[in-house]
Amino acid sequence: MSEICHLSHAPIVEALVNFQANAARMWKPQEVRLALTACWPSHDDIQEIHPVQIEVTQTLQGQLPPKVTSEMQGFIFRSTSQPSVHQARRDGYTFSRLKPYEDWSALEAGALAGWVNYQAVLEPEELHTVAVRFINRVTFPLEGFKLARYFTAPPTPPPDLGWQFNGFMHQSLFLVPDSPCAVRISLARELVTTPGDSVAFIVDIEVTLKESMAATGRRLAEILEEMHDLKNKAFFHSLTKDALQTYK
Repeated sequence: MSEICHLSHAPIVEALVNFQANAARMWKPQEVRLALTACWPSHDDIQEIHPVQIEVTQTLQGQLPPKVTSEMQGFIFRSTSQPSVHQARRDGYTFSRLKPYEDWSALEAGALAGWVNYQAVLEPEELHTVAVRFINRVTFPLEGFKLARYFTAPPTPPPDLGWQFNGFMHQSLFLVPDSPCAVRISLARELVTTPGDSVAFIVDIEVTLKESMAATGRRLAEILEEMHDLKNKAFFHSLTKDALQTYK
């Protein structure tokens, strides 16, 4: 187990704060796009979100042709000059910070400011839930590599077979005692983008609420601070001292 400390070279590739609230009442896509473009003028690379739904109907005479629908659900606002992204949807808002990651204060401030803009334009219903997610990419020397040297709770292969991992995705969900939060930790080996002398892994940590915001009886700022603290505990308790040494 490693102590929580500041990492000069934190391996964070993306950090996100997600707000979930129903804004369907005011969802008029083109009006929303214009209003939010004015809020985030430096984020003028705009992509529409169109989830595709395919409905297949089976009758006694056979299967009918599939019905494909795609309804506008939101916008992604990117910038060519800033490593931040705003995602505004009819069911909520997400703020993300790409590399280089600054610090929690900057991420929280950007997320809360974006949420205020989203509220002003879309007038959503009461905030239902919030989540904090940090995606980390860690690399280690391939020579002599052992999972147990770098991870405190590595996945293990079936015993007595002598098999070696080539690729995997390991995910665990934890309920935190005396807290309204749950923590999901996902560990996966990255297979295609590492040099031949190193091995890379994605450590994806998401802190969510076990109940609605209203049920917690807590303020948003208080919840976000607790989520940040739990994210740190999950990250630093998942990696060994040898793993963290590279990023100090």
